[in-house]
Formats: sequence, C-alpha cells, structure tokens
Amino acid sequence: MYPGGVGSQRPGAAGAGAKMYVGGMEIAVPCDMQVRCGRFEREFRVLTLALAIAVLHAGDLTLTLAESETRLFAESNPLAAALVGGPAWGLVAFKLGLLGAGVATLLTFRRRAEAETAAWVILAVTVALMLWWQQYYHYSEHCLVDFVSDMHPPPTLETSTTLP
Repeated sequence: MYPGGVGSQRPGAAGAGAKMYVGGMEIAVPCDMQVRCGRFEREFRVLTLALAIAVLHAGDLTLTLAESETRLFAESNPLAAALVGGPAWGLVAFKLGLLGAGVATLLTFRRRAEAETAAWVILAVTVALMLWWQQYYHYSEHCLVDFVSDMHPPPTLETSTTLP
C-alpha cells in the first residue's frame, strides 16, 4: 500500500484514488482528477518557464543591440552576426522570430513531459548566456580601463613639469 493510495495500487494508477483532506474531512479523489491536476501543474510550469525564457531573451536582445555599435563586440551566433552590421530592425526581427517560434512550440506541447524538459534545458542555456554576458562586461571593463590607463599614464614626479 502506497501512502495516500487506496489498496495496493499506486496513486494515479487505473482504478486507484488518493485521499485528500479538506477541512479535516477525508475525501477520496478519483485518479482521473489526479492526472488532470498533474497536467495543469505541468502546463503552469511550462508557461512560467517560457515566460522566464522570454524575459531573459529580451535582455539578451537589448544587450546585443547596445553592444553591436561597439568595435569590440562579436556576435557568436553566425546567423545573427550577419545581421549585426545592418539595420537594427533586422536583428530584432530575427531574434524575436526565433524566440516566438520556440515559445509557441513549447506552449503547443505544454501538456507533455518532453516540453517541460525542453523548457528547463532552454532556461538553463539562457541563464548560461546571461552569465556569459556578465563575464563579457566584466572583462571588457578591465580591458578598457587598462587601455585608457596605458594611453594616459598618471603623472609622476619624473614626468611632472614645474614652472621656473
């Protein structure tokens, strides 16, 4: 007998039910309701993950647009790299189109476990991309500070001029 199950069948198995307590009263829940509740939970998780992915990709697009105007930036995506030198709307349309197609696919299959797994993987890759951006800014700041300090060394006693 499984905890919360009825008889020797596991909860959610055909013909099995679960016990639920509402206001101190024990209520038997049919297994088809358990399956539907689990599906709704998965749909909510996939929707939440898709929203998080969209927000992080909007941040990636914003950072890409901001940095594409600098000489030091190189886009890693070869398809997007071809669009970086052109008008900004091309890059925006490309990135939003890919994001829209990906999110639409996740939401279409949101009831399937594979869609939830894919959403978690995509979120992990997107978080890694945001960490990559953080490293990019960290190192580019150090490079620029070193470059500027090499161009204009601080005055020292030997290089300072004094008026006679």
